[in-house]
Amino acid sequence: MTIVVSDKSKLTPKQGSDYEIKKIKVNSQRSLTINEINMAKEVFKNSIDYSKVKIIRGGLLGLPNLSNSAMTPFGKIHLPNQSYNNTKDFGLDSVEATLKLWYIHEMTHVWQYQLGYSNAVAGINTDINGGYTSRALAYDYDLVDKNKKFNEYNMEQQAEIISHYFDTIYRYSKGHDAVNLHASNIRNKTDLARVLSEFIVNPSNKELISKQHGQENYWFD
Repeated sequence: MTIVVSDKSKLTPKQGSDYEIKKIKVNSQRSLTINEINMAKEVFKNSIDYSKVKIIRGGLLGLPNLSNSAMTPFGKIHLPNQSYNNTKDFGLDSVEATLKLWYIHEMTHVWQYQLGYSNAVAGINTDINGGYTSRALAYDYDLVDKNKKFNEYNMEQQAEIISHYFDTIYRYSKGHDAVNLHASNIRNKTDLARVLSEFIVNPSNKELISKQHGQENYWFD
C-alpha cells in the first residue's frame, strides 16, 4: 500500500509500518556549510556522514510549509520555504541561538536515521497516535526518573534533550526568543548531562537510538 500524506485526518489508526512511504523529489536544496558541520560536530562528533546531509526547501507535498516546521524523515532536513530562504548558514555567529537549537534538533533526526532508525515510520505512528497535535505532546519529556536511559525516550524527546543540552554548553552572542526555555535548560544542565552521558562519550553507539517507534498514545494525556 502506498500513501502520500497530505491530510492527516485521512489516516486510519494503523502503524506507520503498514504504509509504503513515498519520497518526494525536490530541486531546491543545499549541502551543509563548513560552519554547520563544525557546529554539529561539537555534539555528534563523527557519528554522522555530513556529506550525505542536505537542507531542502519545502518538499514532502508542502507539509513543512503547512506546519511551518522542519521535517527530517529520510536523513535530509526539509525546511519551510521562508526559513530556507532566510537562513543560509545556521553556523554563523550572527544566527540567533533559537535557530541553532532548531538545527541541532533536526540534526538529531539525521543522526537517528543514519544509525538505522526509521524516522518516517515513527513520524507517521506519532502523528496518528496524537503526538503532533496542537499540544505537541510527543516533544514533552521529564528527567525525574534517574534510571531512564536515553534510548527509552522517543525520537522527538531525544532531539529535544540533545538540543537543550547543546543550549547549556555552547552559547552564542545572539540570544533566544524563548528566554524561559533557556533558563530551564540551564537549571537542568546536570540532569541533561546524566541522561546523555553515554551519548557524550560515544555518539556512534547504535544502542543509543530510540527504542520507541511512535506507537505511544498521546490523545488522552
